[in-house]
Amino acid sequence: MPLNLFLLALVCLVLVPHTRSLVLNEITEEVVLYPSNLKVKRGSKSSQPLTVLQTNQLTGTQDVWDTYIELKPNNKKHDSRFGFSIPPELDDTDTQISAFKLQANIRGPIQNVQKWKFLIRNYNTKKWESIFANKKDEAFSWVWYIREKHVSVSTFRDQYVHSKSGMAAIRIISNNKKDDLNLDYLALALIIKTSPPAPEPTLSPILGSTLEPTPTTKPELLSTGDTWTYDIGGYIGAPYSTKVVMIDLFETSTSTITQLKNQDKVVCCYFSAGTWEEWRNDANEFPSSIIGNDMDDWEGEKWIDVRSEETMDIMKKRMDLALERGCQALEPDNVDAYTYNKADTGFDLTRSDQILFLTELSIYAKKLGLLIGLKNAPDLVDDMEALYDFSIAEECYRYDECCKYSSFVNSGKPVFAIEYRSKKESICNK
Repeated sequence: MPLNLFLLALVCLVLVPHTRSLVLNEITEEVVLYPSNLKVKRGSKSSQPLTVLQTNQLTGTQDVWDTYIELKPNNKKHDSRFGFSIPPELDDTDTQISAFKLQANIRGPIQNVQKWKFLIRNYNTKKWESIFANKKDEAFSWVWYIREKHVSVSTFRDQYVHSKSGMAAIRIISNNKKDDLNLDYLALALIIKTSPPAPEPTLSPILGSTLEPTPTTKPELLSTGDTWTYDIGGYIGAPYSTKVVMIDLFETSTSTITQLKNQDKVVCCYFSAGTWEEWRNDANEFPSSIIGNDMDDWEGEKWIDVRSEETMDIMKKRMDLALERGCQALEPDNVDAYTYNKADTGFDLTRSDQILFLTELSIYAKKLGLLIGLKNAPDLVDDMEALYDFSIAEECYRYDECCKYSSFVNSGKPVFAIEYRSKKESICNK
C-alpha cells in the first residue's frame, strides 16, 4: 500500500549473529497427514468417524456435534492413541524430513481443572515425548482454540515411525476424570526438504521473457546489523547511503534497480500479497470471486481470498516480475488476513489457510532464487521462520510485539523494525 505518512525506520531489536540459513537449491514443503486409526486404552470416545478431524472448522463456543470427537475419561483417566500412516516414498534419498508439526483444534477445561497432554511415541527410546497440553488461562475454558508445535528432527522415521506398521503414534491423555475434551481437528504435518532436478527455463506470464528459476541469490546477501532504507513510497529517493533498499515493485523501474545493484545495494521489492489495489497494472487480472471487502483506511484496496488458486497464480506472476526487474528479495505485505473476521475481509480464513499461503509463497520465491521476508504476522513467526530469510515488523514497539520475532533473531536472520510517527512524535524517552 502507498505511504502518505512521514516514515521513520528504526531497528529496535538487538540482532545476534548465528550460523543457521536456508539452502536455496532445496524446496521445502509440508505433507499434512490425518489419523487413520484410533485406539482408546482408557475411557471412551463419541461415535463420530475419524474423518471429522480432517477439517478445522469450529471457533468460539460453537457446538456442532457431528463435526468433532469427544474424548471421555468416564470413571478413569483418559488415554487414546491416534495412528498416522507415513508414506513410504518419503524415504527417497533426495528427500529429508527436517521437522514435524502437530496441530489440534480443541475445546475443554483449563489445566488447573484437568490437564490434557499430547505426546508422540519415540520408538528409539521407547518413551512418549510431550508435545503440548491444553492451556492454563481462564479465557480458554470451553472455547475452541488451536494448539500446535513445530519440532525439528534429524531422523524422523528412525525415531517416530514403527518399523513394521509404518505408523507414527500420537497419544492424548488426561490427568484425572473430571471432564471431557472435544477434538475438532488433528493433523501431523511433515516438513520435507527436497533436492529438485535442474528446472527447465520457464516463460514469464507477465513480460514473456525466459526465466531461469535456478537459485541465483545467496542468503548471505542479508545479515544482522545491515543498514537499510524503507522507501516503498518513493519519498526519500536516491542516493541511498544504506546497504539494503526496500522499494515498490511496480513503481520502480528495471534501470533504477540495476543502478542500485551496481552500487552494491541489496534491493528488496514490495508488493501486496493479500489485497487487491485498484491502481496496480495487473488489477484487472483479479477475478471478482476472489475480491472481498474494503480494507480499512486504504481507499481503493480490498482483501482477497488467499485460499484461491487464482490468487496464488497472480502472486507467482508478481514474483516473476520481481525476478525480471532484478529484485533480490521480496516483501509480500498483508499476509495476516486470518486475524480479521469474515465481516472485515469477506472471507472466513483460518490460521491454517494463512500458513499454507505463506508456505507456497516461500517455495516459489526459493524456486526463483529470491530471498523472501515475513512481514508482520507476529503470531505466525514460529511457524514460518524456517521458510523465510528475514522479517519486517511494523510498529512492534508501539504494540509490544517485538519479542514475538525472537525466532528470527535466534536464527541469525535480520528483523527490520519500523515505527511510524509524525515529525513531532517521539518513539521513546531514551
